[in-house]
Amino acid sequence: MINKKELIQKQKDYKTTLLSSLRSHSTGILFPNQNLNSDSIQKIRSYCKEIGEIFCTNNIDFQTTLKHFASENTGFQDLLGFVNDHQYLILLDLNPKIIKKIGLVKVKIELNKGETSPQDFILKRGPTTISQDYTRLFLECSIPVAHHYQKIYIPNDTIIVKKGETINEQKFELLELLDLDLQQNLKNKVQFFYHGNHASMSIINASDQLFKKMFNESFYEVYYISKILGYPIQPTMKFLFNTTLSEICSISVELNYKIKITEHILLQKREHERKIQLQREKQDLECSSSDGYTGEFINFFENF
Repeated sequence: MINKKELIQKQKDYKTTLLSSLRSHSTGILFPNQNLNSDSIQKIRSYCKEIGEIFCTNNIDFQTTLKHFASENTGFQDLLGFVNDHQYLILLDLNPKIIKKIGLVKVKIELNKGETSPQDFILKRGPTTISQDYTRLFLECSIPVAHHYQKIYIPNDTIIVKKGETINEQKFELLELLDLDLQQNLKNKVQFFYHGNHASMSIINASDQLFKKMFNESFYEVYYISKILGYPIQPTMKFLFNTTLSEICSISVELNYKIKITEHILLQKREHERKIQLQREKQDLECSSSDGYTGEFINFFENF
């Protein structure tokens, strides 16, 4: 028989196993860098080392900011400040609510000459606040200009740098002069992990239906483990209670040990056993009669 100490230890082992599974299979429930198992952390560390980015782990303030960001649409400045100050990975479970909101945010990133432009930089038609002294710089960048009150006027929408074009020194100087910052979707700067593995953009851009499917698969796996281990979580409590109750009833009936919920079952069982016993006795008497016992003896038992 298991003593209390062994039972407590067994329950702890069950809990550890279950929580480990919960953490490694959760989707949209936990922030992994707060609750990842060692294997997943090792995979992420290896990936971070390869791409030379910082692995932010257990940053409680940042986790709080993200949760705030997801739930109340606040904390933007903290979030954007963190993004602009670091080359890093935000490690999140694939929570569609957070991802969609992050996808709407634009952040400023540094732009250097000699780099390939990731987008078109368009100079809109209209007046500017730039002095006409900079006319030569515009012309060197093949941008036609006019003058209006000693300021440069742009007669037509003009592309300064095309997407994929190398930013030369003159165009870089012009972009700085115009204060045109490269705006990048925050989602493109954030790296996501799922089950400890780096998630592709196709997963990140997936539909709500796919997220729901992935969540359901994870949930049912945890649900199944909970039932096998006998460790209750909210969705399995009723099942485990009914299972335990059935086991108690079975043991009570098998051992003929009366408890309140099995009292009527035991009465039926005893009545059934008594009838079987009487039938066997009757059969024994009939067999005995055929071996030469008197009819009076048989009648005596029948009347009894």
